[in-house]
This record gives sequence, C-alpha cells and structure tokens, in this order.
Amino acid sequence: MSRLPEPRSTLVLAVALFTVLTLAGCGGSRRAYPASGKVLDGEQNPAAGATVILHPLDNTDSNAPKPTGVVNEAGNFTLSTYGNNDGAPVGEYAMTVIWVPTRKLTSDPEGTDRLEGRYDHPERSPLPKVRIVKPGPNELPAVVVR
Repeated sequence: MSRLPEPRSTLVLAVALFTVLTLAGCGGSRRAYPASGKVLDGEQNPAAGATVILHPLDNTDSNAPKPTGVVNEAGNFTLSTYGNNDGAPVGEYAMTVIWVPTRKLTSDPEGTDRLEGRYDHPERSPLPKVRIVKPGPNELPAVVVR
C-alpha cells in the first residue's frame, strides 16, 4: 500500500515549486534602473514633445518591453518601462526618436513627424547605441536631431 504525502509537506512543496517557477519566469527581466537623457534640435533647442524609444538589441521578441520617454520643455526625458519613470532594464538598445507636435502647439492637421522619419526605425537610426549598465542612475548621452 502506497503512502500519501502529509498535507504539510505537500503545501511546502507547492509553495517551493511556485516560488521557483515565478522567479524563473521573471528571470530578473522586470528590473528597471533609472535612466534619463536630453534631446535637442539642430539649433540646440529642446525637442519638447519628442518621444524617445529604446529597442532592445539582445531581444528579438516584438513584444519585448521598450523603454520610452517624452522630452519636456527643457529637453530632458526620463524612461519608463513597467511603470512611470522607473527606467530601463540592463541591456544594449537602439534609440529612436519621433517628434509629432501636439495639435495645440501647431496647425499641422496630420501630426506628421517633424524629423521626417530619419530617427524612427532602430535599424537605420543614426543615433548612438545606448547601454543601461548599473543599478544607480544612468545618464544617457545627449542627442541632437535635425
């Protein structure tokens, strides 16, 4: 006759298995580190309203999180990945920028990209590759878009 496991040992085993699977599923990938930078136009003015997107170079999954930030009136942006201003996971990224003015700032009815698509695709963006490497604040290099 086989013996059934004790209820307490079954519970301990279930909790341990759940913990291992949860940690394995996260793989630490949901950890973001503070990251910010600056975007200026060709005349060294803030590119206020432009959107910065980092595309992971080591993850080809189209659903992989892409840290994003909006440039403020001073030309600065702070990245968000999983929550507001939480930063970006460690990794190397291609940076893209699109700059679609808001309707209240311009009379452009179509909301076209002021940069004419020059920086909107990770494979052809001339912007430098970005590396998030440390748990503390990461200051990304300032970029100029024309």
